[in-house]
Amino acid sequence: MAFALSLIDLIPVRKITLIEGIFDHEERSLFNSGRIFCFRKYCRKHLEAWRETGHKPKMVSNLCQEGISWHALDISEINPKKGSTIKIIAWQTLSGKIRIYSLEPSDWVWTDPYEEELRLEASKKGYADVDTYKRDLEHQYCEKRKIELMRKHGLTTGEVETLEYMPDFITAYDTLSKRKGITAVELEKQIRERIRIRKTCDLKPFDIANEFAKTDILNEEAAEELGISVEEYREYQEKKHELMRHCFNMKERIAYARTGFISPDRMEHLGKCSDCLNLIAADRIDYHETGKIGGLTHKAWKDSKVTLF
Repeated sequence: MAFALSLIDLIPVRKITLIEGIFDHEERSLFNSGRIFCFRKYCRKHLEAWRETGHKPKMVSNLCQEGISWHALDISEINPKKGSTIKIIAWQTLSGKIRIYSLEPSDWVWTDPYEEELRLEASKKGYADVDTYKRDLEHQYCEKRKIELMRKHGLTTGEVETLEYMPDFITAYDTLSKRKGITAVELEKQIRERIRIRKTCDLKPFDIANEFAKTDILNEEAAEELGISVEEYREYQEKKHELMRHCFNMKERIAYARTGFISPDRMEHLGKCSDCLNLIAADRIDYHETGKIGGLTHKAWKDSKVTLF
């Protein structure tokens, strides 16, 4: 009897797929004496369950994980790299213990969770395809954003049509990069590099304006970069803040982008403020190339799938 029970616990009799998806990394566990394989959210099992039930899987972390004991025999012929699509095949005993396992390539196609959520929403609302649903959502967002911008800047219907409708953090990238005379992509890289040097946490998109402001408030660092004393830098900041009170507003930016005309009294400000000079010049180029203020930044944002914003 004891011998039969030991065979049940020792001999693998069932082949199963433990997990399948986009491999991220491996961790070593000291507590359960095993290997932990981490996969991109969501793995195949979670996505298929989501589709069947219509309910988004609840997860403790942003990764799908599968643990295997050190006692199991690894017969893998591949050493997966981050981003590769793989599956873990295991051979279990009758009692459910894994005795042998193998990491193998997979041809399964991962679905972006955001796209899957949109697809399910579209299906629930009676849409025949997700692209039509996306277009309707974008139209609704644009209409809402149009009203917000008209209220915020006191714009007419004609003026607001000149603007690209983007989230606030993307609009902040557009404005700040133009004032500095660089592209939004270059600004994003500069900010990330400065944060990396300061050893702070990774930049969150909605913190862009605040993070950029912090770099100007760090008096000692900024003064050292400019080669002046902290007192001189504070005086410089006070003058700069006073100058910014008279910077070009959105109505003026739109007018210049459309016509290229600047009134004599505003020319005086441009002689003192290089930021505004850069800004309206970039707006004019932006408008002529895309028909919108913010068009170039919007295109860069849409084209980028990994790093930008």
